[in-house]
Amino acid sequence: MTSSPIAPPCAEFPLHALAYLHERLIPEQFAVESQIRHRPADAIKRSVYGQDDETHGVPGDGLEIPFFDIDGNPMLGLDGSHFKVFRIFDTRSAKQLPEGAKPVRFMVAPGSGYRPYLPFGLKPLADNNPPLLVITEGPIKGACAVAAGIACIGVCGVTLWMHPESHQPGTEITIETAVHPEIVALAAKIGRVVVLADSDAKTNDSVRD
Repeated sequence: MTSSPIAPPCAEFPLHALAYLHERLIPEQFAVESQIRHRPADAIKRSVYGQDDETHGVPGDGLEIPFFDIDGNPMLGLDGSHFKVFRIFDTRSAKQLPEGAKPVRFMVAPGSGYRPYLPFGLKPLADNNPPLLVITEGPIKGACAVAAGIACIGVCGVTLWMHPESHQPGTEITIETAVHPEIVALAAKIGRVVVLADSDAKTNDSVRD
């Protein structure tokens, strides 16, 4: 089985960003309708750290992934701004990274908290009596699933399914910990939930928990 060719660069995405989406089975049009867009490193820096920041750097360009609720309204972060995640294309070589450091993959604005990613197209899938709701790690995997017709929510980390307004940072996560209301609402609507962990569930205690 051969892969279909990658489309040439367009106004929305440069070639390397298109290749990234293509490898993850996210159609370009789906990304456009999701309002995902390519952003240069300096624009990401301003969005994450503010217009006047001169301290931080962003090691590459990336994709801006805005979050919306099930009805398509902007989902606000704890800081009151439209919550966004940036998928960074870290351009540093292994030799340029600090010892023991990994390339930067995702960035969010400090103080914005976290939200679940409800991909574009999830609402009609959820309204069509799907057999299950998948919860996985990462907005990109969530978008890939919904683009393929699977009702799916992407959480930004293995513990970030919580309700950020009710969970106090540093407190223990238990069976009583409040789940984000958007996840609760969809889980109740669909009735069956499957948590699809990353492959490191075999070795990562946080993922298994």
